[in-house]
Amino acid sequence: LSNNQKNFDFVIDDLLDEIPTRERFDDFSASQWKISNPEGEAWQTYALEENNVLYISADHVHPSSRDWLISPTLDFSQALEASLFFDVAAAHPDDGVQILQVLGSTDCGNTFDQILFNESSGDFASASTNSPWFPEDRSAFQNQYISLNRLAGEPEVRLAFMVIHGGGNNLFLDNIELFISSDPNPLQITSRVSNAYPNPSPNGQFELTFNLDRKENVNVLVYDRMGKIMGEFTYPGTLNQTYQLDLSHSPNGLYIIKAVGNSFHESLRFINYGAR
Repeated sequence: LSNNQKNFDFVIDDLLDEIPTRERFDDFSASQWKISNPEGEAWQTYALEENNVLYISADHVHPSSRDWLISPTLDFSQALEASLFFDVAAAHPDDGVQILQVLGSTDCGNTFDQILFNESSGDFASASTNSPWFPEDRSAFQNQYISLNRLAGEPEVRLAFMVIHGGGNNLFLDNIELFISSDPNPLQITSRVSNAYPNPSPNGQFELTFNLDRKENVNVLVYDRMGKIMGEFTYPGTLNQTYQLDLSHSPNGLYIIKAVGNSFHESLRFINYGAR
């Protein structure tokens, strides 16, 4: 695994994005993530449980060749912390291996000089077979976490998933997601916005976690029982962030929280008993 540098040619586009962001490959033709393989494109989509995942077909690659999946230029300049999550699945044959690396660049992709992740398919394989392998369901995937704190504050970051082929089996990727926190265990929710927590709050402070399909500008208004606005908060570019709200200077009691974005309108209840 020591030979982790290789000359390669690919088109550096001018696509830009700002974290947080995610890629689920449901419509990869519209994705800002780009494929690079001097020997021909080997990344393909595969339908799994009504969604697409991305995979490398081991039948269509040459030993020791490398396939790249490269992000757009990502703006980390406003981030104090950052992290990356992704799902990966593979099968391990008797006499071959795929190496998966995640590389980082701070010069818009001119050089990928930071190795953020480096594991063989045997480290995350969920099956052992020499036949071409495809997962039957989501249970075959492992979720991986990488702290990207070393990239926080950088304005021109690119990330690259690189597969080094060594006679292994098919390898699958899905749910690439970047956060502006480094929490390895972020709150998982299926709704667009979580309930306020903790609730009741002993100090008047609580958090809301969002899980939107795409970035939206979100407004949060807090009303008392009489309908008076006790707090108003605006959060641009919301995707998967967790925000802390402070009602510690408001009277104890029951409050109504309304979170509003372009695609949703949620009402929540919150009890404050920690007024100062």
